[in-house]
Order: sequence, then structure tokens, then C-alpha cells
Amino acid sequence: MDKNEIQASPHVLKSYDSGSGNSIETAMAQILPGQTLSFTCSPGNGTLPHPPQDTHKIYLQLTVPEKIVSPAAKRRPEHNPDNNYHLSIFLYFLSRSFLSPGALVYYYDQEGNKHFQTLLSQMNCNYNGYIAGFPDSLVTLNVCSGLRGTIQFKNISYGIKPMEAASGFVHMVYQESNGNTTNIPALGGDTYDWFNAVHYQARRTIEVNRPSKLYPRSLQINIVVEKNLFDYMGSDTKTVTQKVIQIIGLANTMLAQLKLSVVINSIEIWSNDNEIPTDGRVDLMLLDFLKWNHDHLDTPTLHISYLFVFQKNPIQAGAVFPGKICDENYDVGIAVYPDGFSLESYTIIFVQVLSLGLGLSLDTSQACYCPRGVCTMMPKAVNYGGIKEFSTCSLDEFKFFASEDRLQCLEKNLVERQSPALGGKCGNGVVEGGEECDCGPESNCSHKSCCNPADCTLKPTAVCGSGECCTQDCRIKPINNLCRKAVDLECDFDEYCNGNQSECMPDTFVRNGHYCGNNEALCFNGACRNFDEQCKRLLGEDAKGATFACYDEMNSRGDRFGNCGSSFCAFQNVLCGKLVCLWPHKRLLMRVNYSVVYAHVREDVCVSVFKPSPKQAGTVTRVSSPGQRDDTFVEDGSICGPDMYCDKMVCKEVRYLINYQKCNVTRDCNDRGLCNNFDHCHCSEGYTPPECKPMRGGFGSIDDGHKITTKIG
Repeated sequence: MDKNEIQASPHVLKSYDSGSGNSIETAMAQILPGQTLSFTCSPGNGTLPHPPQDTHKIYLQLTVPEKIVSPAAKRRPEHNPDNNYHLSIFLYFLSRSFLSPGALVYYYDQEGNKHFQTLLSQMNCNYNGYIAGFPDSLVTLNVCSGLRGTIQFKNISYGIKPMEAASGFVHMVYQESNGNTTNIPALGGDTYDWFNAVHYQARRTIEVNRPSKLYPRSLQINIVVEKNLFDYMGSDTKTVTQKVIQIIGLANTMLAQLKLSVVINSIEIWSNDNEIPTDGRVDLMLLDFLKWNHDHLDTPTLHISYLFVFQKNPIQAGAVFPGKICDENYDVGIAVYPDGFSLESYTIIFVQVLSLGLGLSLDTSQACYCPRGVCTMMPKAVNYGGIKEFSTCSLDEFKFFASEDRLQCLEKNLVERQSPALGGKCGNGVVEGGEECDCGPESNCSHKSCCNPADCTLKPTAVCGSGECCTQDCRIKPINNLCRKAVDLECDFDEYCNGNQSECMPDTFVRNGHYCGNNEALCFNGACRNFDEQCKRLLGEDAKGATFACYDEMNSRGDRFGNCGSSFCAFQNVLCGKLVCLWPHKRLLMRVNYSVVYAHVREDVCVSVFKPSPKQAGTVTRVSSPGQRDDTFVEDGSICGPDMYCDKMVCKEVRYLINYQKCNVTRDCNDRGLCNNFDHCHCSEGYTPPECKPMRGGFGSIDDGHKITTKIG
């Protein structure tokens, strides 16, 4: 792509100024649901083993978390937090997942070879909540490798992190100081008039009159960390990955007001060399990154990407194409990390850049009401700690764009948040809402020594209390334990315990529309759909699928034995209505609670059955929706013609069922595997995911939970 061909114009944020410093990231912690940690605090003056020189942090004290039993853990989940901690105050948390199931982190070795790691170990590490007694507070923490995060009050923020040089489970709590500068972001660049601010403000005035209700939405993005920022953050892949996850966690806390979740699809770290120049103007860098993103990113169908860049004294703090986040021709952004910034301050830059891409504008008008004095989209927000909210102008803009379907790339309810308000039904065997476990009804609890079946809370010392990957001694099974065996040899896959969670991995199967059964049937929802097998299940081993002539005869009747719902089937849909079978015997078909009709068509005896229901009246099978069909109807996914399949009693083309851009067996799997229902490669034995490269012992996908064989060091 030539820079002169770019039609949309990027918006640029001018740079901020702050102190200097970096942070320490190490130590280990295992935080179990329903537990409380008590922090024993000691004075911070002169007690640091190696006091860092971070000028943007005011160090307060060292803390040593101590596990204690919480009385609140005995109450019902809807009245009890998932986790709480004690730092002279209590912090209440709920789990917050913002990693896609197949999230990967890519990095390069010194020879330039690209490697990857899964982020499954981080799936259940992130929490957010509030401080007891301070409703005007927010807390964002990552708990899987020590405690890292931010505690925000109205106008001040505190950070917590493990101490690398100290022995034991020692953490540091410090006040974040975001500086007090006058060099704040402004619209436009020094040379280019990329953005018509007057037009944007005029449009805002019109849009505020068209508000709409906000619904939970999610945005999947790829994050790329360039070499200078990689070095600035410690030159360690694990450390940089943790910090990126921490940034996105805090960003999600800020974006919760919009009911928007940012979901990490992948993190790519340029740990060896930069793929594009990153030391010049950010607006020009944006064009280079746009081209690189579409040419080289490992997830070609998900282009929405943000480049995290470090510059010591940047002129511009970010760049993006305003309102173009869902346009695949302009769906990138750049956020610059200035020297000395805290993660909280940098998160504000990222959120502002992201919001500009969504169509929001910076708050530069006095007409925008800000309940806290400093709102998220204000240029000066980067200089202030504490909770940030979006102004009335920003909310109205977002509602307008959402109502106009301009944010079609935002998926509704992509990430399911756990919340006590969801009111999980304790005793149904499914962990939902605010439940810590659900072992089924009290009379048949699968893990009686681990889970309280009355209120679905974990018993003391229990790590887990239900699920296929939870042992009877309340511990999570090691990785690679088979937890769900494939039920169809051609269309379903095995799932394994991933070593981190008590539940088996989500069901994985061959992508719908793949041919099976000697190319005479299609895989659909994990089963090879064909008329013969369905007829055998319904009428016995002697029955088999009928001919087209039989289907045409029966499903053109329009009565209870032949229909596509409440009327006869159109000719093109006759194979998708009532199931019609061939009956080879002279004796009558006897089935309890079924009515049977026979038809002699071209030397074949065609059979269709009807299952009476007390709720049905008359002689026609009344199906007001496809979901009301019973087993006497053709199953979705059955073949109804060459490259055609049945979907809700309508015959459709398979090409509309499969998105080859998301997963292509040749391009993405090297013809050594199949695409699964997550549009990832499930590799044949001897080949390792995600790209099905040759590897002894390799197999499966990044979604099935097994330990992936790789050369990663």
C-alpha cells in the first residue's frame, strides 16, 4: 500500500510529559477463589532491599500477604465476592476474563526465528472490583504471578507489585504520581491537517439528540510491542506480556462505562528487531504499520491491531484513523509510551487512541459535562490519578455510533463476565453467576468433600469443587488428562484438562460444513449428519434414509406427516422438513406414542412419523420456531443437494456456512489438519498447532487443552 493512496486521515495526539522510571515484576502467588489475604504492613522508609529510582512512584510500605479464612465465603455467591484482600482495607473482586480462548504471544529469538506461547495460564488471573467502604473506588489486579495492579480512589491511585529482590511473598504498595505538565495532547499534527475538529464538533451536536441503550460488546484486538518498548520494560518476554495484560485490564476497567470489553487475541513482541521504523513521526509510522499489519500478521482475518511504541521525548503520543476501527482498510492505531510514564498514565493514552478509533472525540468543549472534573477523553487526563469516567459527550457519541451499526466489528457478549447479579442456579451442575463450584444436587453431589452443595461455595482448603478436571481430593488435574472423549470419529475431537481450571475445555469439533461419511454427508456441531443414521436412531437398524422422490411426496403434503413447520415444503426445501425413511419389511412399523404414514413411491415404501403432543391440536404439526422441532424432523446440517445443507428447514449453500478467510486448511494448517469450530487448526498426529508444523508428538489444537509440543525455550 502506497502512503499516497491512503484516503482516510489519521488523528494524532501530541505528547505528554512526566517523570522517568520503570517497574519491577516478579514473585509468585496462588490466589484461590473465596479466600482472603491479609497484608502485614511494615514502614517503608529505608526498608527496601534495593530502592528503585522511579520518580513517578511515591513508595509507601512493604506488605506480606497472609492467607486467612473469610466468613463471607460461607454466604451465597450472589452476596459474596470471588476474592477479597486486606491492606488495612478490604478489596472485593470478581473474575474478569479478557483473553480469547486461543490467545497467543509471539516473540523472536536472536536469529530472528518466530516462536509462540499460549496464554492459557493467564485466563483466570485477572480480577476487578472495589474497596469496602469506598463505593467511589476501583481495583484492577492480576493475581497469577504475585499481585500486580492498580487501586483507584476518586483522585488518587495506588499500585501494588511483588518485590524482586526481597525474599518471601513481599509486595510493595506505592502511590502513583502522574506528574503535572502543560504539554498535553492536542488535535492535529505540527505539519499535517489530518483532522477537521470543527466538523467533528458540529457532528457531535447533532448526534447527542439520538441516544440509544448500551449493550455489552467486545472488541478483539492484536497488540504489537516494538523493540524499544520491549527493552524499556525489561527485555523479558514474560515481564512484557504481564505488563501488556495489566494495561488491557486497567483499560477494561475504564471502558466498563461503555459496556465495552477489549479482548486480547494475540500479543506480538518484536524482541529482536523492529519490523517497521519506529523513531519518526507517529502519523507516518501509522501508515507503515497499517501496511505491515495486513501483510504479515499471523491472524489475517483479524486486522484490528495496536502498536505500542516507546519514545523518550515524543512529539506525538498516538495516532489513529478516527471512527475507522471497523473498516478493515484503516483498523490500526499507535500508542506511544513516553519515558517515565506509569502504566496507569500509558493506559489513558491507549484508551484515548482506542476511543478515537471508535468515533469518540477529545473533550475540548465546556459543554461536555464531566462528573469527576477530569474525564477520560480530556487531554489533561493523563496527568491525574484516580478514577476516570467518560463525559456526557463521549457517552452520546458512543451510543450514536452503536445505534447506527458503525461498530459492527464489536461482538455482543463475546466475553462472559462473572457477576453475582446473574444469579446462578445452584445445584444444576453448571458453574455460573457468582458460584465458586456446582457439584449438582445435594443428594448427588459429585465432589462432596470439596463443594458445599447448598450454596455452591468451596470448602476450606479446596482448590476446586466441581468439574471434570477436579479430583476427589479437591485439586485440579494435571495437564493432558482426557476429560471429554470424541463422540464422532470423523467430526469430533477429544478435550483435555489444561492444568489451570477445574472445568473441561469447551467442546471442539470439525468446523461445520466439512464433508464426512465418504463425502456423502457433512459435519455439523460435532456429528456426521446423514439420513441413514437418523432413521436408524428413530425407527431401528433396518430403516435407512429415503430417496428424493419419497421426500417430495411426503413433504409436499402440508399435513402433520410432511411439512416444513406449519405448511408444506417448497420444492427446494423438501429434504429439510419432516424426516422420511425407507422401510424394507412387509410388517407394519410399530412404535409406541408415534403415528405412522406409508407411501409407495417408485418401488420404495416411504415412511414418515408424527409424535403427538398434548399441547398440539388439529392435524398439522405446528412449529412456530425451528427450535420446537423434535426427532421426527431432519437435523440441521443434513445434505439437501450438491454443496447444500439444511438449516432450520431451509436448504442453503455450504459456502455461506464456511468462512475460508478465517481458517483455510491449505493456508493456515499446511494441509496437515482440519479447521475446528473456533476457526483454528486441529493438527494431525506428528504436527503441532497452531500452524501444523512437523513436530514429534504434536497433535490437536490450541483449544483442546493439551500441552502443546513446541521448540520454545
